[in-house]
Amino acid sequence: MGISSNENHIFSYYYLTVLYLLTCLGRSIASDVFCGNLTVYQRRWMLEKTMVLASRATTDLKQCLHICCSLTNCDGVTFVGVVEKKTAQENCLLIKCYDGCEFSTDSDELFEGVSVRITPSRKYSYICLIIVISVFCIGFNIILISAYICWRRKKIQKRKAHISTITTLHAFNPV
Repeated sequence: MGISSNENHIFSYYYLTVLYLLTCLGRSIASDVFCGNLTVYQRRWMLEKTMVLASRATTDLKQCLHICCSLTNCDGVTFVGVVEKKTAQENCLLIKCYDGCEFSTDSDELFEGVSVRITPSRKYSYICLIIVISVFCIGFNIILISAYICWRRKKIQKRKAHISTITTLHAFNPV
């Protein structure tokens, strides 16, 4: 028994849907995502209206930013170790800002670090978009499956042999 063209279309539809979802998953996992928009200040310290939450020893700026993103009240980092790696000492300062962060305006040639201000971004729009698209796809799949089931039932009913009783004349013999 071979596959009909309608079943072939449904199979290809599901194949393309799975392929699309895997492509979206692959693209979303491959990018670096931080907890907000980053503003980089080279060779500047965060000065007034700030408080150092903690200092950590990290291998690179990316790890320092991820530590800051894991804390709820971290607004920025100052990372020392861009030119030469200093993993033996704490090179990542996690900073909380009060009423905005202020940075030093003079460039100190001895300081080879980077200060990064993190402005929180809202990811709710992406979550809502994903939910809406998922609901739409699920609804479309339910409609497509229902239409296919109805079409199959109608096709099966047409194939059934309609047995009809032919009315026969019976001779009445009142013996």
